[in-house]
Amino acid sequence: MTPTLATAAALGATLGAALGASAAIAPTSAPVASSVQCPAANDLAAALSHRFQVRTSVQLEPTVRDQERAVVAMIPQWPTIGGTVLGNAIAANGHQDDRTEYVIWNRTYWPRTAATGTEIVDRGSPTANAQDHVLIVIDPTKCSQVPQ
Repeated sequence: MTPTLATAAALGATLGAALGASAAIAPTSAPVASSVQCPAANDLAAALSHRFQVRTSVQLEPTVRDQERAVVAMIPQWPTIGGTVLGNAIAANGHQDDRTEYVIWNRTYWPRTAATGTEIVDRGSPTANAQDHVLIVIDPTKCSQVPQ
């Protein structure tokens, strides 16, 4: 039986709390003088933190240095089955958000327009491979879109 996205999200939220995730939004690193805020990224980070009880932050997207549009959701106890289920639920939630450009989680690159992801090369560490966090990058043309 394949769970629905709603079932995966509900299970992920329960696991986030059970694994001891913190609901607090972590502060981002020191602001970069030329960076531009992306309200949609801040909105998504807050929503993920609340829904899944995980620590989130908004950071500069690696390939676009002038806009903070990368949402990072840290996965507590990521090398466990529970951590993987939680990460899968957060990645699915981010992928279905219309403002998302792409998601990277657990060595998988998942563009918003694709039904499935593509495995990425091993980058040598859990953090570089996005195994201990889910990275959700907001489409730059949708940064100003925040639900009312």
